[in-house]
Amino acid sequence: SVTILNVAPVTEAGPDGTIDEGSAFISSGSFIDPGADEWSATVDYGEGTGEETLTLTGKTFDLNNTYDENGLYTVTVCVTDDDGGRHCDTATVTVINVAPVVQPIPDAVVDEGETYTSSGSFTDPGGDTWTATVDYGDGTGVEPLALNPDKTFDLSHVYEDDGVDPVIVTVTDDDG
Repeated sequence: SVTILNVAPVTEAGPDGTIDEGSAFISSGSFIDPGADEWSATVDYGEGTGEETLTLTGKTFDLNNTYDENGLYTVTVCVTDDDGGRHCDTATVTVINVAPVVQPIPDAVVDEGETYTSSGSFTDPGGDTWTATVDYGDGTGVEPLALNPDKTFDLSHVYEDDGVDPVIVTVTDDDG
């Protein structure tokens, strides 16, 4: 008699990658298995949510995950055959922080002694928290600026003297 032993699949998770936060890591991988088996696969994208089912197309698979926060993530792909043979491989995803971008604030004209009011917004693809400051440009200095949950802010300042004063809004994410 001949005893045939199962050979586990050998998984190749694909290449490492580098992306900006808020972007998708898109890659593909494959596996080999000399047996005439049926296979299933899982992927863990390294964000703490655990394994999820990965669709196989023949002996290949596609990876696609959006990372909302910068950091270093280990993507683990495991392929299991119908005889219980299992093999896992990893790829590393480096997610780079993206700085917030303040949208241009419209120019305005106000009389001295009057209140300048405006509003603005900023974008940041990351799942960050933010702080902001404003310098109204008239020598009164930099002051904290409250941010709204929808990435907007409101400006209000009394200008005591005539002149042309640049308003500078700075938004900083929790990664500096």
